[in-house]
Amino acid sequence: MISKVYLNGVATYRNGINFKPKKINFVYGANGTGKSTISKVLYGEKGMETCEIEWEPGEKEEVIVYNRSFVKRNFESSTELKGIFTLGEESIDIQKDIKEKRKEIDLHEQQKNTIQNNILKIEKEIDDLKSVLEQKCWETQKSYGTEFSEALVGYRGRMKIFCEKCISSLKETGKENVLTLDELRALYQAVYSQNVVLHNKYQKIAAVDVQKLDSHPLLGTIIVGKKDTPIGTFIDFLQSSDWIEDGIEYAKKVPGKCPYCQQDLPENLERQIEDYFDESYKTNKANLALYAKEYSDMISSISDILHKIDTGRIDYLDYGEYDTKKQILILKLEANMKTILDKEETLSKMVEIESILELVQELNVIIDNFNSEIERNNEYAKNHKAAKEKCIKAVWNFLATQRQSDIEEYLKQVSGREKGKKQLLTNKIGKETKIKELKNEIANQEEKVTSVKPTVKAINEILKGFGFTGFMLAVNETEMGTYKIIRSTGEDASETLSEGEHNFISFLYFYYMCFGSQTKTGTVNNKILVIDDPISSMDSNVIFIVSTLIKNMLRDCKNDDNGIKQIIVLTHNVYFHKEITYWGNKDALPTNSTKYFILKKNNEETFIEEYDANPISTSYELLWQELKNTEDNSSNTMLNVMRRILEHYFTVVGGINYESCINQFEGADKIICKALIAFINDGSHSIFEDLIFTPSDGSVERYKQVFEKVFDKLGHIEHYKMMMNK
Repeated sequence: MISKVYLNGVATYRNGINFKPKKINFVYGANGTGKSTISKVLYGEKGMETCEIEWEPGEKEEVIVYNRSFVKRNFESSTELKGIFTLGEESIDIQKDIKEKRKEIDLHEQQKNTIQNNILKIEKEIDDLKSVLEQKCWETQKSYGTEFSEALVGYRGRMKIFCEKCISSLKETGKENVLTLDELRALYQAVYSQNVVLHNKYQKIAAVDVQKLDSHPLLGTIIVGKKDTPIGTFIDFLQSSDWIEDGIEYAKKVPGKCPYCQQDLPENLERQIEDYFDESYKTNKANLALYAKEYSDMISSISDILHKIDTGRIDYLDYGEYDTKKQILILKLEANMKTILDKEETLSKMVEIESILELVQELNVIIDNFNSEIERNNEYAKNHKAAKEKCIKAVWNFLATQRQSDIEEYLKQVSGREKGKKQLLTNKIGKETKIKELKNEIANQEEKVTSVKPTVKAINEILKGFGFTGFMLAVNETEMGTYKIIRSTGEDASETLSEGEHNFISFLYFYYMCFGSQTKTGTVNNKILVIDDPISSMDSNVIFIVSTLIKNMLRDCKNDDNGIKQIIVLTHNVYFHKEITYWGNKDALPTNSTKYFILKKNNEETFIEEYDANPISTSYELLWQELKNTEDNSSNTMLNVMRRILEHYFTVVGGINYESCINQFEGADKIICKALIAFINDGSHSIFEDLIFTPSDGSVERYKQVFEKVFDKLGHIEHYKMMMNK
């Protein structure tokens, strides 16, 4: 059955409204309040996608909807109607067998639903147990979650998954290898105290190169020219070789002149000076210059190494000693370089540079230590993933053991329930299999004996019985399995029917379709019926027969007959609503499975009011008012009004045995009296029984006379006069 219909975003259902039907449902609403929208949603018409239908547990039934769309689909789109297959009268034994199978299916369905409800009950019990455990585990998270947050990433925000992780951890490890809190803290600190990443090792300073350049013999050598020449002796005496050498360069710009005093130079002086600066002098000078360059290059190389260390500092290394020795080295290198350059400027000067070899070796030791730590870090980083996984597992093992007794009790409780659930699922599958087998058997039987002809006969009898003699339904001999609407002459009548005739035959077609099928199989399938305002443009006599037919459907639904599991009737007509909802006392609809609805519209938005009792019930006063209003009601209507008044007054109100008055009448009046009280005695009257007791319009007054005499003979004539204003 349908348990809820969510109406939203269509027609006047703007903000979402829930329509919650029971087994039998009556919906009243004026035109434009949204009745047709409900029927469209239940049929699944296009444009209703924003609405939803919820079903009770079990198999979904077929929904058969009578509304304007039904009429259009079946009567306006084609001159041919799909035939309605029903079981033929000659197949009594098969019908009986199918009916028994249908009952068996219903029984299995009920048992399956009971099993499903028990499964849901067990699942709820498990959920409740889980909820309690989740709360307890969450208390553990509150106690330790912050301290071990890095190991619990992804679990601290959701109680459910935290609990599930505790359960799985306890199952995997049990009590073994569980660290103490202090041990766990130490492990966690070691793993998560730093951001472990891979680092490149530092380059050391090339000590070999430093040792090679740490000194040079030329630095302590006086580099001068050839002393065994006349000019050499003079220059050596004056110790002015550097000054003289500089002057040579200047003299080249002013040949024959002293570059310092601009006096003419003695003949051959320039030659003598050049002889003084011999090859040995030049060689020493060049070697010193080469040394100076090599020393400068070494400084650049060392500077690059130190720069890379400085720009690639690592937070877990201590650079204090390194920085001290680095600064000393830089100062020494700068001083040494200056000394070397000074020597180049004054070759005759003896100089000495400070050794840096020991300092470089000390720095290299520091760099080696750095690299050792980097290597250890890198090795740890390579294995950090495994270390982290080990730590995370240890944390969960610890947390799980904090709730070990709770988890074990939960698992014990759930285990028994899971076994029960498994058995129920097996039983459910067995029921489903049996249901499928029975349905297949029914389908095979149906295909052999179903026919479209019985429906034609039944509909034509009703048409004839109610005076619709101008047209009839006939089997289409040219298109097997279809009908056509014809005149008595055989001509097609589908285009010339009045609106009332058209609506009446369309409803009759729907009525028999509900007890049959448009295919050879499925005639006894379970179904849900939705009937939306079936009495449009019908006169009161036809309304009566439609009401009676619908009551037949309601009765079947009430008694779980003919596969009708749920019914929803929608109307805007008050009289029609009263007709189908009035059942008297003996055959009243069950209050626990019947529901009433009123649709109201406010500011172009529909609202639904729900009632357990009929809010538009036929009032006693209204019945008398209808009795007095002879112009708007048919003879059938008047007969039913009189019946209801008698039942209400003498049974409900007075507790009087009205049947005692029957024998006080004679002849035709006695028959009429019996007709009046037949409804009260037999609420399950059929449509054809009603036809027997249907008076003609000309005899209504005769029935009224007998009706008045009933009150008189039972001693309540004064009440009659009061209600009739006499």
